[in-house]
Amino acid sequence: MLLSQYLRIIWARKWLVLALFVLIAAAGVATTLLLPRQYTADTSLIVEMRLDPALGALAPALAAPSYMATQVEILRSERVASRAVKLLGVERSAAEVAQWREETKAKISLERYFAGVLQRGLSVEPGRGSSIINLSFTAPDPIFAQAAANAFAQAYQDVSVELRVAPARQSATFLDDQFKSLRANLEAAQTRMSKFQQTKGIVVSDERLDQENARYNALIAQLAIAQAERVETASRQRNTGGEMSPDVLQSPAVQSLKGQIASAETKLTEISSIVGKNHQRHGG
Repeated sequence: MLLSQYLRIIWARKWLVLALFVLIAAAGVATTLLLPRQYTADTSLIVEMRLDPALGALAPALAAPSYMATQVEILRSERVASRAVKLLGVERSAAEVAQWREETKAKISLERYFAGVLQRGLSVEPGRGSSIINLSFTAPDPIFAQAAANAFAQAYQDVSVELRVAPARQSATFLDDQFKSLRANLEAAQTRMSKFQQTKGIVVSDERLDQENARYNALIAQLAIAQAERVETASRQRNTGGEMSPDVLQSPAVQSLKGQIASAETKLTEISSIVGKNHQRHGG
């Protein structure tokens, strides 16, 4: 059939089509009016990407594209929802506790039950091309919606800190156990050494150790003096008989002659500047 034929069929039944449209619209409006009002509270979270203190650069896990998706899944997790239940203090509400008992017959924990209830009102969307996560919570009560959104944001931050601290805490526990074991081994070895010294009659006192240290320091000082004398002797050998020889440089007679030569050269320069270069010199 052609499009024009479809249009003619619809036009022939235009009143039926119009009646169906009005009926559907009225049903939609009635449903909207009859359903309880829903309020949505929005908040945003910035995912902090810290530098690795050991590498001095961004940790590889933080740079991975899946990092933001992982944070979104953490925010949607039951662990965060259970923490939000604690922050909201649902267990202190008699009506909520009665609802939990009626719905579950106390077969599951209160936190787990209300965690599932809260998760149904939660919406989490990562920001495009940014480290921002948009969180919203929808509920019939606007005050509760706002409180729940804030509780989820705080619960996410708490759980994120726990996830970062837990590996370090485990490592600290492991290292502490290793330290205790090594310390016990050291103490056992010291005990065995002490027994061996007592058995063999070896006496090691602090006074003897001080004497040994004094002898060691004296030997070090003597070695430094010998090395300085060796350097001085080598310098004398290289410059012996030359102008830069230490014996020549330290001789008073040589220093006096050098002073007289310098004084004569100065007088010669002054006379030359006065009489000129063509002045005849007369000996006498």
